[in-house]
Amino acid sequence: MYKFSVFLLSVFFSITAWAKYNYTLQWDKPNTHTYRITMETEPQTPDYTDIQAALWRPGRYITQDYAAAIWDVSAKDAAGNVLKIQKVSKNTWRVFHGKTDKIVTKYAYYAENDDAGSSYYVEGQVYFNPSNCFMYVPNRWDDAVNLTIPDLPSSWKVATALIPTKDPHLFTANSYHDFADSPTVFAEKMKILSFKAQGTMFYLYFQGEYRGNVGVDSALVRQIRKIVLQQAAVFGGFPFKTYHFIYRLLDYDMRHAVEHSNSASFVLPSKVTETEKGIVGGVCGITSHEFWHAWNVKRIRPAALVPYNYSTEQYTGLHWFTEGVTDYYSTLTMIRAGVITREEGLKTFASGFQSLDNTYAYSVVSPEQSSFDSWLAPSSYAHPLHGTSYYPSGQRLGVLIDLKMMAMTKGKKSLDDVFRYLYKEYAEKGLGVPEHGVQKAIELISGASWQDFFDAYIHHTTPIDYNKIMEGTGVSLSIKENNNLTWEKLGIVQYEKLTQGWFVKKINPAGDAYKAGIANGDLIFKINGKMPQDVNENELFKALQKGKEITFDFVNQQGYEHRETVKYTGNAIPVIYHFSINEDNTLIENWLGEK
Repeated sequence: MYKFSVFLLSVFFSITAWAKYNYTLQWDKPNTHTYRITMETEPQTPDYTDIQAALWRPGRYITQDYAAAIWDVSAKDAAGNVLKIQKVSKNTWRVFHGKTDKIVTKYAYYAENDDAGSSYYVEGQVYFNPSNCFMYVPNRWDDAVNLTIPDLPSSWKVATALIPTKDPHLFTANSYHDFADSPTVFAEKMKILSFKAQGTMFYLYFQGEYRGNVGVDSALVRQIRKIVLQQAAVFGGFPFKTYHFIYRLLDYDMRHAVEHSNSASFVLPSKVTETEKGIVGGVCGITSHEFWHAWNVKRIRPAALVPYNYSTEQYTGLHWFTEGVTDYYSTLTMIRAGVITREEGLKTFASGFQSLDNTYAYSVVSPEQSSFDSWLAPSSYAHPLHGTSYYPSGQRLGVLIDLKMMAMTKGKKSLDDVFRYLYKEYAEKGLGVPEHGVQKAIELISGASWQDFFDAYIHHTTPIDYNKIMEGTGVSLSIKENNNLTWEKLGIVQYEKLTQGWFVKKINPAGDAYKAGIANGDLIFKINGKMPQDVNENELFKALQKGKEITFDFVNQQGYEHRETVKYTGNAIPVIYHFSINEDNTLIENWLGEK
């Protein structure tokens, strides 16, 4: 374990003398949360140059419209003459000029969005994701970048994957893509740890209130080292010589992270650094997920995302694989590395399966559709009962595909082999994975067709016979109804008991309450003719049998009263899942690692 400052490495890097993007970043007083950015670049055409702000950033597949944070835009030519500038779209400014070698654009950016993928400026801390605050000339993604920070105090610490130079105020990137992919923190105070693994240096930066002692320091290095080595073992090594884990610690409970090619950025509550035990759940899990992304999505990338185009949506139905299967490997890595036990890992998988099957939306929205429609997620028009995430659905698919492959090949092949194939055939050749590429890779490795599986569980929402898929693996899933609940048995997932009755907050359309006409926001004021004060809910629902009638009196949000009687079907009874390993064999060891 070593203390480290980026400045100590600056002597090993030579300055990049020329770049097509030359940015300068300065900032106003902290209370303004304002960055002042100067951008020097070559003209685009003889008459005008378009300067554009990104609509989205990689890792978050929704439009975020960063131009909303930009104001006070102006431009000059190489001689210092003021140029006419006109906004021509919500994120594009057109600079009109004559013959000139250089366009100098200046603008202000409001940086007060404190998550891992945004930019945030307060006293003692300058944090930015270049993808959302540094504008560019459309389609000039391969141009080299210089970034000058004239006001950076010499005593401040730096966390970044940008290339330092002999000048501590100057950083470089080989392309705008590399620049956009390098979140950066300049901070007055920062805890820095490091370790070396297989020739690669890893740096762990903690900006904020780090609460750990020497024991926590050692545990962090030890556990994260095990994680990165375990993942590298799948691919045969690391694809970089330096990697940066950038953790920003908050005094409230927020957890968010974003993957990058040579770094990952996190916001976490400070409390996760208090104890050695606390870092496993608070730091290691999310770190394992983001680090797997160093391969899956940053290098093994859907063809639809090659190259990134920050100016428009890029559609793919593969986020169940890029994000969800990454979530699977996050937990699988920690089991294999011994960071968590087999039992803890299997409990995580079972919890994911259970949550999916207890949530109506996953019975009507497929993993592929959820992936493709990610861009619609922020819409206020979205059906409130159809909201899904490709993270848990992809994690479940990861478990099932992996076990099915091992059963088919008697433990000789697994999802590890699929990742190695995708890395070799696509990532190392600079190619993106086509929409059918994951299926074709699985078929090639396993030697059989997977069309029925993909049609049923990825393209559609066919109910899954888990134990049939896992047959021959030594792994089984027990499923039982949770009859200890009350209103949840009727499909009322969230509710609040009031004096007047039961206020419905969230309903499952598969349940009997929804079939009776009840919706979110309604108030049930009688059940089976009884007022709330006369109802013993535990006794009522314990005695409720399938096929029996149940009567609701309720008032909807429009003030209409209704009485409806339906037969209780139990279709929405929540289920409880538990994974078991029936035998300890080579297949299980190949999957989870040795005990």
